[in-house]
Amino acid sequence: MAQQGYMDAIIFIGYLYDNGEGGVAKNSRLAAQFWYVAAKKGEALACYNLGILYWQGRGVAKNEETLGNYLQSLLTTLCRCLILFLG
Repeated sequence: MAQQGYMDAIIFIGYLYDNGEGGVAKNSRLAAQFWYVAAKKGEALACYNLGILYWQGRGVAKNEETLGNYLQSLLTTLCRCLILFLG
């Protein structure tokens, strides 16, 4: 449970930087770094957020191949969750 809270915090910090909220300057590059950490742990929201950054070229170089990798990871995670939910 503590590990999940840590990942939630990392994803939230990425959100703050990507949107320039919470008293921090807008910095999509820094947001990508936070989301990368969470995406490597299989966090679906982080994979989605990184995919959007790569799609739009915000904070990272626009890269459709990398976008595809993160979206594939997102779909894999969502499928695992669905299987667990449906039993």
